[in-house]
Amino acid sequence: ITNTLINTIVITNTLLNTIVITNTLLNTIVITKTPLITIVITNTLLNTIVITKTPLITIVITNTLLNTIVITKTPLITILITNTLLNTILITNTLLITILITKTLLNTILITNTLLNTILITNTLLITILITKTLLNTILITNTL
Repeated sequence: ITNTLINTIVITNTLLNTIVITNTLLNTIVITKTPLITIVITNTLLNTIVITKTPLITIVITNTLLNTIVITKTPLITILITNTLLNTILITNTLLITILITKTLLNTILITNTLLNTILITNTLLITILITKTLLNTILITNTL
């Protein structure tokens, strides 16, 4: 999807999904019960991503203004976010999470009931991280205010 104003994507019970969105204003993505998902979003204003009961997720977001990501009941998650203004990430009941955030202004990350978390944050202004009921957490934060 490129050069569009408003996009709503709803995907359920599918095998393999790749979503590429560029130069859009408003994106809403709802995905349930899908084995493999890759989402690449660039040059967008507002993104809302809700993912439940999916085994493997890769999300790459660059040059965006506002991102809300809600992920529940997923074993493997990789999130890469660069050059964004505001990010809210809510993750519950997951096995393995890798989050890389660089050159962002404001980040809120809430993680509950997870096994292994790796969070790398660089060149950001404000970060709020709440992690509860997890087994192993690795958090590296550099060049932040």
